Amino acid sequence: MFDLDEFKTINDRHGHATGDWVLQQVGSACRSVCRKNDLFGRLGGEEFAFLLTGADSASALQLAQDCRRRLAQIDTADTGAKFRITASFGVAATADSGYDFQMLLARAPRPCTGPNAKAATASACTCRLRWTRGWPETRCRT
Repeated sequence: MFDLDEFKTINDRHGHATGDWVLQQVGSACRSVCRKNDLFGRLGGEEFAFLLTGADSASALQLAQDCRRRLAQIDTADTGAKFRITASFGVAATADSGYDFQMLLARAPRPCTGPNAKAATASACTCRLRWTRGWPETRCRT
């Protein structure tokens, strides 16, 4: 699961047409990292999710990193404006959360949040899952 960083700012500053363009580019970039049986979709607003069949947490974290890199490579010149597209990712696994989709979404943490979120998102964000009291915590290292 991930949220686009600063999507509201992009919409407000550059207009809704640019925001729509960003959503299309994000969709294309994310679909390009999916495997044949994976599902990807927009949950609403700036929130998206992958459903990775048969993948473990390590594979899901790798896909999140691949997607983050693809988003960072999107050239926004076509919009007439220069800005970066970044996102904050969270990962949950059925091994820990079961097969209820809502539970998986609830347990997908936001790995790059807090005071260092912008710095973490802007550089290589390495996320590690740690379980505390049955809930995942992530640590983001830049």
